[in-house]
Amino acid sequence: MALTIRPMRPEDLGAVCQLLARKWGGGDAAGLKLWHETLEWLYFSPKVPDPAPRAFVIADDRTVAGHVGLTISELRCADLTVRVVHTLNWIVDPDLKVGLLALRLMTTAMAVGDVAMVIGGGSATHRTVPALGFKHMFDIDRRIKILAPVGFLGLATTVEELARRIARVAVYTGRRCLGALTNGVGRRPNRTLGYELVETASKLETSQSGSAAVLRNTVSPAFLNWYRQCPKGQVFLLRCLDDGVTVGHATVLVQSRGRSSSATIVHADVVTQGQDAWEAVLGGVEQFLRRQELTHVIAIGAYGPWKHALEAGGYYKVRNSIPLRLYDPQGKLAGVREWHITAIEGDLAYLLG
Repeated sequence: MALTIRPMRPEDLGAVCQLLARKWGGGDAAGLKLWHETLEWLYFSPKVPDPAPRAFVIADDRTVAGHVGLTISELRCADLTVRVVHTLNWIVDPDLKVGLLALRLMTTAMAVGDVAMVIGGGSATHRTVPALGFKHMFDIDRRIKILAPVGFLGLATTVEELARRIARVAVYTGRRCLGALTNGVGRRPNRTLGYELVETASKLETSQSGSAAVLRNTVSPAFLNWYRQCPKGQVFLLRCLDDGVTVGHATVLVQSRGRSSSATIVHADVVTQGQDAWEAVLGGVEQFLRRQELTHVIAIGAYGPWKHALEAGGYYKVRNSIPLRLYDPQGKLAGVREWHITAIEGDLAYLLG
């Protein structure tokens, strides 16, 4: 039987896990188990109400020769609402000759939405996607706050990774010593910032008054409740408060590696206007993070007010920013001038820690 492209089925999970583990590691029993849990959540979770396929494979009746996954987000800007496909885990078996099926695999996934985005990706992806019509839009800041330097260094598994972590600790410590934290979150006198843990996403206030001209993920309750099932760690939903008043909300993923834990600010947004609101949202997150025993916290930023809040809060930009590439043949997003992109897009959140 010839190789063809079709939606991925649950019975393909084992073969796809093996294919991904060959390229990115995790081929032992524990690693394959985590791959299986992650892909099952991404592609087959009953929490996802959308019936569209979440992954496609190149396969015949015996072999899976290629795979691409996707997540679907609803992004909104003013009166514009767009269904966005974020492609992920695009891979073909290097030992099998699939030819143009590799490109057709990607275009099949791209067609599920109104537009498609690739955020990050490996060197092969960066070389290939321009030929498919993707255009580089901008680079997203990647930021880090190191809370326990010794524990942060201890997470390194190779000499190369240890060298990178030493460099990051040195830069972070140097900037801190220069007084970069003196203008931190919560500058307003007598300000009380806090948070409330929310068990059900439908209880979060998601109005984005005063910022309708910014493209952002609507993070519907269904989307957030699905994200809470992520097997890579524990996901927390926070209502963020400024003097007892709700100013926004945040989603935080805490991942454990042995005796160490790290956190990623998966998403953050405001329900009122002003830079103070963004700083208060981060301040609420910080109050929550103080209760965790963490080595470091990761966040990303593309929108000015959020980037300013991260900078003021001691989250320093690392060298390797993240490119965002857009496939938008009909120009649906041509008029968008400001983008609020966070780690909730695609599979970014659990890869950053």
